[in-house]
Amino acid sequence: MEILLDIIYTYGDKLYFVGLILAFLGLLYFVFILFFDKTPFGSDLTTENFFKLLDKKFDLNLVKDKTDVINLAESFSRKEWARYSLAPLLEDYLRHLIELNVDELEKEKTQLRYDTVKKMLNAENEERPFGDIPDEERRLLQSLRISIGNNDQQVTESSLEDLRILIATRNKIYAKSQKINWWSVPLAIAGLVVSMVFGVMGIIQGTIDYEEIKKIINSSGE
Repeated sequence: MEILLDIIYTYGDKLYFVGLILAFLGLLYFVFILFFDKTPFGSDLTTENFFKLLDKKFDLNLVKDKTDVINLAESFSRKEWARYSLAPLLEDYLRHLIELNVDELEKEKTQLRYDTVKKMLNAENEERPFGDIPDEERRLLQSLRISIGNNDQQVTESSLEDLRILIATRNKIYAKSQKINWWSVPLAIAGLVVSMVFGVMGIIQGTIDYEEIKKIINSSGE
């Protein structure tokens, strides 16, 4: 306890200032992840690490079909506590293959790998043509697809009406959430900035009396 008090007494002002800076950087990172980051596993580094594992699995000739990629992605997502969608993951892996710097001897292997993943992506899009949208919208769109293919006008009109109602409801929720987000983030940043300003002012003016804090803690332990 005495050591902790000495550290607070000696470095308290600096620790307070560093803590405010770290909190501000953490808030900026949260805003970036919430609004801008669109990578399959939530971050470029995590996605890149998965691609390296998938490259190694290809090198070992352990990728035969889509399930081999899914098994690796599921295991990786559990370890990294990260969610993913298969189609965007395969699309980004195709870009990863294009961006690789390979020599002439590696070009044929990379081309074969690209063609294999492209077939997986086509199969995924065919099996789940609306896999990148929410479940309810996907159900209605699949119903529309089937009814149009069967030339069933009654079911088509019913599905269109259900989809209209759903889109209108989603739009109201989105508009309300957008208003909240536009206000909450600036207010949070403003609050943090104000805290930093008052913290710095407190440090400059010496309003934080660590000696008094130390006396209070010592007296309470007696």
